[in-house]
Amino acid sequence: MISKRNATIFCTTNYKSWEELRIEIKWKVDIENDDPDDEASSNRFDSIDQTFFFLSMHLLHALHLHIFAYTILRITYMMDVFCVLFLL
Repeated sequence: MISKRNATIFCTTNYKSWEELRIEIKWKVDIENDDPDDEASSNRFDSIDQTFFFLSMHLLHALHLHIFAYTILRITYMMDVFCVLFLL
C-alpha cells in the first residue's frame, strides 16, 4: 500500500500593481507499506508533518519581515522626496 500526503502553502502579496511577491511551498511524501496500525509509520508521518510545519512557518515569517522592511523603506523614501520637494 502506498500512502500519499500533499500540502501546499501559498502566500501572495502585492507591493504595487505590477509587482508581486509569491512564495509557494509544495510537499509530497510517498511511503510504501504504510500501515495505519503501525506505530513506526505513524511516527514517520508525524515527524515529517512537524518538520514541514516549522519550515513553512519560518519561511512565512521571513516573508512577512521582508514585506514589513520593504514597506518601511518605501515610506521613508516617499517622505524624503516630499521633504525635498517641500524645501524647494
